[in-house]
Amino acid sequence: MEENEATGLGEVFVSGDAATSTSPFSALIPAYLEYVRVEQGRPPITIERYRARLQRFIGELGDCPAGEITPAKVSLYKRHLMDAGLGAVTIAGFLSCLRGFLRYLRDVRGFSVMDAEKIRRPRIPQRTVDYLTKE
Repeated sequence: MEENEATGLGEVFVSGDAATSTSPFSALIPAYLEYVRVEQGRPPITIERYRARLQRFIGELGDCPAGEITPAKVSLYKRHLMDAGLGAVTIAGFLSCLRGFLRYLRDVRGFSVMDAEKIRRPRIPQRTVDYLTKE
């Protein structure tokens, strides 16, 4: 059995191309989406949501190399999302997607990228429950 088969990772995920941490962000997205589909078993709607969220990052900050994503760029991205009027839950979803992408690049591809755990998601306020009364 080949090493990639033993680890459960197909070649498309780890060595399917010559991508590096200096590759444009957009060039790394297809392999990540395939990894999420196959290895994490995500449904097609989730894959499309991830694609749109990662494309939004590119739209806001440009197609920079993954190795050049910094805390300052992530902070700017958060600011763009907040200025667009998105709620805390939606922003948290966008940032979680980015965190997953960076973890994939670090753990599966072996790239030197920003630590995903340093990306802080916004606090989501607790909902208050209003009970119905007979009045």
